[in-house]
Amino acid sequence: MTPIINMHDFFDALPSEMRQAMEEISGWREAPRGAVLVPAGAVQSELQQLCEGRAKYCYFDPQGREKMAMPLRPGD
Repeated sequence: MTPIINMHDFFDALPSEMRQAMEEISGWREAPRGAVLVPAGAVQSELQQLCEGRAKYCYFDPQGREKMAMPLRPGD
């Protein structure tokens, strides 16, 4: 899988030192099926890329029902 920093041109404008720093702090983690990757309302300080499997970006409506905003696939 191509790292996200190499997939999009919005990283191209960054100074090489900043790109290198981003590559150095990049990591890998695995999550079991059904895991919540980012809880609702959590402040996100990471850029994530799905490498394999599937995930969904969802929210809860006023009645508390889960609604899927978009499916995610490897590379997203």
